[in-house]
Amino acid sequence: MKNFNEAINSAKKANNARTWKELCMACVEATEYKLAAVAGMNIIVHHDHLEEIIVQYEEYGVAEEMISLLETGMGLERAHVGIFTELGVLYAKYAPGKLLEHIR
Repeated sequence: MKNFNEAINSAKKANNARTWKELCMACVEATEYKLAAVAGMNIIVHHDHLEEIIVQYEEYGVAEEMISLLETGMGLERAHVGIFTELGVLYAKYAPGKLLEHIR
């Protein structure tokens, strides 16, 4: 398919967690990180899908993109405590300098 902008519009209409997750993973695979973030913002609020998305980003070696997504997601009205926890874990693995600031 590779028409990710149209896929984002379709996902908005569907507004389904599975659709957002699949789109996010496809965008990461295609190195379309800005579009992956759009999709990801709709999935990271669902804790049961959050770990899968993190694993995907790590497998593709772009944990810094996941960190950025979670940092942005902390400001969401629907943000849950899992976002903060997972961000702390990612900081510990990939950006230890940010961890102390995060836990304060």
